[in-house]
Parts: sequence; C-alpha cells; structure tokens
Amino acid sequence: MKTKVERRVEEITIHIQKVRTRQLRRLFFCINWCAKADGAYLYSEVSGRSLSLTAREVGLIEQSWMEIEDKDELGREVFRRVLLSNEKIRTVFDLHTCPDDELDQNETFKRHLKSLSLFLGICATSVTVGSDRLVSIARRIGEKHVNFRWVTFDAEYWLLMKGIMVDVIASKQRHKEATQVGNAWNKLLSFVIAEIKHSFLCELNNRNTKQGMDSNVKEALMQKLRDEWELLRQSRNSIP
Repeated sequence: MKTKVERRVEEITIHIQKVRTRQLRRLFFCINWCAKADGAYLYSEVSGRSLSLTAREVGLIEQSWMEIEDKDELGREVFRRVLLSNEKIRTVFDLHTCPDDELDQNETFKRHLKSLSLFLGICATSVTVGSDRLVSIARRIGEKHVNFRWVTFDAEYWLLMKGIMVDVIASKQRHKEATQVGNAWNKLLSFVIAEIKHSFLCELNNRNTKQGMDSNVKEALMQKLRDEWELLRQSRNSIP
C-alpha cells in the first residue's frame, strides 16, 4: 500500500515524463520543419491534379498528428461521430443494425476503425516523405470501393466525413492553433478525397465499358462526375 507521499511522487514523475515527451516532439518537429522549409508538392499523373502546401501547413499537419497521444481514440471519436450523424452512412458501413452502445465491441466497427486510423496516419506522415505513395494509396482506395456493390461515391457523405475528421483533429490542438490546423488538414484531405473519387469513377467507368455500357448510362455517369466535382470544388473554395 503506497503512502500519500509516494503516490504524489509517482504522479509528479509521470507528469515530468509527459512534459519531456512533448518537448522532444517539439524539438523533432522543429528539426523536421527546417529540413522541409520549401513545403510540399503533391501531383497525380492520372488526374492531373496538384496540391501545394506551404512549410507552415506541412508543419501544422505533422505536428498536430505527432501531438495526439491516443490516435486510436481519435479515430474512434471520428468514426462514431460519422455513424451517429447520418443513418445512411451506417448502412454503407453495414452498421445500421448495431445499437449505439455496442459499436465499440462490434467487429465490423473495429475493422473500419482500423482502416480509418491507418488512412489518417498515412495522410499525416506521407506529405513530404512519400507524396507519390499518398496519391497511389488514395487511388487504390477509390478502385477498391468499386468492389462493394452497395457503395456509390456520394460527395455529401465524403464531405461530411472530411469535416468531422478536420473538426476532431483541430479540437485536440491548442486553441490558438486550432483554426490553422483545421485549415491545413482540410486542404490536404480535400485533395486526397478528390483523388479517391476520381479513381473510383474511372474504375467504375472502365468496368462498365467492358460490360458494354450504352451511351446514355455513360453520359449519366459523366454528369454525376461533373456534379460531384463542382460540389467538392465549392467546398474547397469555402475555406476561410
């Protein structure tokens, strides 16, 4: 049985360790930032889309991710908010029959949560060291979702997910940096989601073409593509 003094000493020791850890993270961030003073440039050879991030934006993305101690919990918060905000999205993830208080124990929930956490981690860590890899992964995600017959690329759902991801990440930051962090993440995720969408519709079009899709269906698909692009573009332009 520990005495009150021993418990207090233990608490102080743990606090000091946490402070040192944060200081080391900030030191690593500063060193990293100096090495990447030119920012980052992402380019997709397939879509022709590009994204330029300033050194400040890159730093905010990487530092904000580094300083989140429990990344699994962050992913869980994001995913739960997504599911609880829209019943149709729950159907897409095949979780519409799972009660809210049982989500955390549901195997399907856990599987999707793992994928979401991995996705966010890749976005945060690949901005400068693997931008080509990030574009490639985004496009593979788009292609993969064509295999799920019940999935359509609905811009409304993706924008909702992006908004929640940005909001939750920003909420974990210091108040004076929260808005800037949110804007930087919004800029990055807008690019990544646009690549996922482009890849999804290209793959869908390729498969339907091989199956002899008639011209009317092709035109309907292309119109949907144009409409969704416009919605995504308007969302991106609305960033303050």
